[in-house]
Amino acid sequence: MNKGLIYNIFIVDDHQLVIDGISSLLKGSEQFNISGSSTNPLEVSLRLSQSSTDILLTDISMPAMNGIELTRLLKKDFPDLKVIAISMHGENQIIKEMLDAGISGYILKNTGKQELIEAITKVASGGTYFDENVTREILNSFSSKNDEKRLTPR
Repeated sequence: MNKGLIYNIFIVDDHQLVIDGISSLLKGSEQFNISGSSTNPLEVSLRLSQSSTDILLTDISMPAMNGIELTRLLKKDFPDLKVIAISMHGENQIIKEMLDAGISGYILKNTGKQELIEAITKVASGGTYFDENVTREILNSFSSKNDEKRLTPR
């Protein structure tokens, strides 16, 4: 990440306490500015069109529209937007759907402040970031698929 650049972050979660917690963790950072937040994923596209946002932090399990659908929608309207999923779900199928939707990172909600900052920093500089447990799940899915391919129908 280039020194002196400030990245605008928008947070989407159906729990205000989570939004407040993430905002509090990032408060005081010279690198990040919270450009907005919402507990309603249906209003995020409109809100993003009215603000400057570099990175979206989104929950996956939300009423009205889940994070997978939200990411797909936003990536169509805002192709340069970087999305980091923050979820309690680390299952392979959900991770795969979020990857297909266009995320740049995926961390679990048991992540601490330092890892959150590391994830945002890496994604902001054009990279990708996946929680260690998420990476393990992705790698396990590859090895499971390879095992399945060796089996014959018989």
